Amino acid sequence: MLKFIASGINMKKIIVIVFIVLPSLLSGATTGKIMGWVRDSDTNRSLSFVNISLEKTGRGAITNDDGYYFIINVPPGEYDVKVQMMGYTTVVKKGVYVEAGRTVFLNFELDETVIEMKHIITVKAKRPLIEPGATHTSRVYTAREMERIPRVHSVLHLLETQAEVVKDFTLEEYHMRGGRGGEILYLIDGIPVNDRFVGGSAAIDIPIFEVKQVEIVKGGFETEYGETQSGIVNLITTAPDTLFHAYASYKTDRILKQFNTDHINISLSNPLPFTGNRILLLVSGYGNFTDTYTYFGFPHNRREFLGIHYGDRQSNTYGVSVKAMIKVLNSAKLSVSARENLKVYEKYEHQFLEIQDLTFRFDEESSLYALSWNHSIGHSSFYEIKLSSFKTQKHYDPGLTPPEIHLLEEEFLWAEYHQIPWVVKDRGDPYDVDDDNLP
Repeated sequence: MLKFIASGINMKKIIVIVFIVLPSLLSGATTGKIMGWVRDSDTNRSLSFVNISLEKTGRGAITNDDGYYFIINVPPGEYDVKVQMMGYTTVVKKGVYVEAGRTVFLNFELDETVIEMKHIITVKAKRPLIEPGATHTSRVYTAREMERIPRVHSVLHLLETQAEVVKDFTLEEYHMRGGRGGEILYLIDGIPVNDRFVGGSAAIDIPIFEVKQVEIVKGGFETEYGETQSGIVNLITTAPDTLFHAYASYKTDRILKQFNTDHINISLSNPLPFTGNRILLLVSGYGNFTDTYTYFGFPHNRREFLGIHYGDRQSNTYGVSVKAMIKVLNSAKLSVSARENLKVYEKYEHQFLEIQDLTFRFDEESSLYALSWNHSIGHSSFYEIKLSSFKTQKHYDPGLTPPEIHLLEEEFLWAEYHQIPWVVKDRGDPYDVDDDNLP
């Protein structure tokens, strides 16, 4: 996918917006914006040339002649906004949360002072009940909020907690507001990851600890989204940090012996040495192993490491991702990311209860590679170029250890020999592919 975006709000200039999309899909927004005005608290006079900065980010703006300012291309997250001007008290508004594709309206009134005060006025920001910049119905979850939801280990698990969302366990997909699974658009950092071939759900499921923000849109879709009918799941992953960061967690239910489940998460972020914080790296991986609540009873080969049992359970999911952020210019950055997911599992089907070794074994593999260039032009415009490659494949065999089957006729004969009537019925009457007398 290739995408060019130019954006700005200065009405005195002509801003050209060009979208070149391959193949005919528009991606979701991955950054937000902060704007507002600064005035004198006594006279209500607009203040120009006031410095507004996002602390510890290097981003900021200066108010114009009418006292207005705007900061564009702001990654999702929580920021402390600092306002400074000679002759006025310095104000810091903490905990301002910026969402992807949204505009945060932030206004300030400064008190005039003859001598600069030694202390800074600090104000705690609150998320408004009504967001004037929102043009659609949505619910935004931050990483901190998702960690508080019980039994939510991934983004797809989060969908199961939403009103107007129903999971189809047969097709392994989600239906939103009465729509089908294929009518929901799934985005990871602005890249569509729908499973177009074997299902309508997302082909990659991201664990919560790798997520910075999730926006679930249920109505009033904007023009930046393409091929959307019933809903949008817009996911922004965590970016590398300028400081060393390490995270590891292990969760299990083996203490109460419920579903024999283990969750392992590992993350490591650090600037590349000798680069002066111009190249940031983030490496993460996870593994989920469970017998599920509908356990077959089929014996799997188990291994143990430091008391942790892993591998070969009824459902096994692995994932690893690498993300690098390179600061090429003060106003431009290059992001490179790679992600691989693998899932091996057996579904519970009642007809296989007495013959577990004949159940279907599924193997799903997905990979996502992305290259992103983000460049701010002045203080009023920016553009973004994205190149991505997404691949998913799914394979299943009728039986945990079946013979090599390449033709439907061979599968039919195998199922007939093992007396599996539902497979025989699905395949119909077999015909020899070399027979010239086909009906």
